[in-house]
Amino acid sequence: MQEERKCLSPGERKDLIELQNMATKDKQDLSEEQKEELLQRLANNRIHKATSMYSASLITFPYEWECTAIFFVTPEYINHLAQPTWYGSDNSLNFLQDVLKIDPGEVSRLFALWECTCNQNTSELDTLAVVHSQCVELIQTGLNCLLNNGAVSMNYVNYKTAIVQTHKVRLVNWPTGLKFVNPSFIGTVGDIQTLRNSLRTSKYHWEKLKRLQQMAHKLNLERCQEAGEIVGKPQKQRSDAGTKCK
Repeated sequence: MQEERKCLSPGERKDLIELQNMATKDKQDLSEEQKEELLQRLANNRIHKATSMYSASLITFPYEWECTAIFFVTPEYINHLAQPTWYGSDNSLNFLQDVLKIDPGEVSRLFALWECTCNQNTSELDTLAVVHSQCVELIQTGLNCLLNNGAVSMNYVNYKTAIVQTHKVRLVNWPTGLKFVNPSFIGTVGDIQTLRNSLRTSKYHWEKLKRLQQMAHKLNLERCQEAGEIVGKPQKQRSDAGTKCK
């Protein structure tokens, strides 16, 4: 085929049928060893493409953004040719060993195991305790990320005052028919799975209140209080309330 290519004039091309015929002829002229070598090169090339799925931009962006980062990348299914891997800029991987006391390879292994099993045998994995924990974590993480403040804790009892009124954020699209409570108090697997799935797909999510929404919420709270309704749960009064400090 290379000799045929040399005979072509500049700009001249072979059509698909001609190329296929040339490839067939070349294949017939190959020895068994040459065929095996070509097949091995093809297999190696496929593996290289699969294992090179990790974009170089992931490695370069920490330096461009002047930040330190750790990446863990894993295939989505067990029989994938790519292998789990990780990357840490500068000496960031030392954080795992120095602070968390865990090897990056172990984290990568656990990450791969989680990814390959999270969508399998869900009926066995989704116990009440597991999904309770997942929902609580998803709600808390979403709140902290939106506020960019990890010190704020979710308050389900006084949600309207301690969260919505104070921080000007709210949860949107709580599953219909499901009472708004701490997920740990939801007693059936089906209900807690519905909540968890809504959180994972971002159907149920946090959002910041606009100015008019803030005013409407404040007005609604005032009306409820004027009507004698108890909004949330009042804090217990201290036993020494009203006494002067010595």
